[in-house]
Amino acid sequence: MKTPRFVLGLVLCAVAVLAGACKKGPELTCKVNGVCFVCPDETAQAKCIRDPSVARCKYAEPSHCK
Repeated sequence: MKTPRFVLGLVLCAVAVLAGACKKGPELTCKVNGVCFVCPDETAQAKCIRDPSVARCKYAEPSHCK
């Protein structure tokens, strides 16, 4: 009789993951020398503007930066 609890646990985990993914705010971007980056937070964005090589920002397609 453990199977229904296991399935319920999987369903609840899936719902939690989807709910977390939906709560994302706007992307924080940084554009340096025509190259676009997406940053995880404001601190990384501020570092990216000064020096993208030390920030935790990831390269992104130019369409991300407006």
